[in-house]
Amino acid sequence: MSVKAVEQNGGLDKLSSDYGNELDLEQLDSLVKSLDSEQIERECGLRNQLIANRKQLRADRYEQGHILKQYRDLYRQDGQWLLFCKAIGVNDRTARRLIEGYSAAAALPEPVRQVAAKQGVDLAAKKNHVLTSELTKHAANEVTDSQARDIFRRTRDKIRAKQASVTLSPEERVDKVYKLIQRLYGRVSPEQRINEFQLLRKKVDHYFSIPSSDTDPDMSLMKTNVFSFPSAEAS
Repeated sequence: MSVKAVEQNGGLDKLSSDYGNELDLEQLDSLVKSLDSEQIERECGLRNQLIANRKQLRADRYEQGHILKQYRDLYRQDGQWLLFCKAIGVNDRTARRLIEGYSAAAALPEPVRQVAAKQGVDLAAKKNHVLTSELTKHAANEVTDSQARDIFRRTRDKIRAKQASVTLSPEERVDKVYKLIQRLYGRVSPEQRINEFQLLRKKVDHYFSIPSSDTDPDMSLMKTNVFSFPSAEAS
């Protein structure tokens, strides 16, 4: 099938109109012209997947890596891979990391990946690299669903216990919370910020069953005015 035939069948033209300006469609279409007819059909299917995946609010890193790996197999020659990365707005380093994450997760038995997915864990994500590596050590090539559940649970519990053993100082804990609040609330209006901090204080008081700052001066950190840092616009 020629490039022109794919366009006439609603392939490239339809994909271009659907995705707007988030991809360099002119560059993608130019790259397609270097492919043979079988590869063109593969690219058309891959671009459909790429578009659907990128439109998700929280993209699946496993699926992203899978799509990128297939694209890399298409565009290995004469610097085409770097041109492709530029066309989709992803640098080569990020693309390689996504492919590596996918490859590591894909090496695990399917039952293990299914257990992780049901738990909302993307084994291809960088934050789960340690978990994926440990699962690789303990999961055989063939495991039953029951074995997969047990392996996943024991491995994750072991990692959590190890992470919990790393104790932060009070200053480090406060600093981590403060930086997180800065990122979350830098552009939130002062009024909304106060309302949400009051709600946060109630939740914390309830969860830890601690006295409020009104009766305990040591709890002054929970007072909302502590968090009245400048907005991102003012900084």
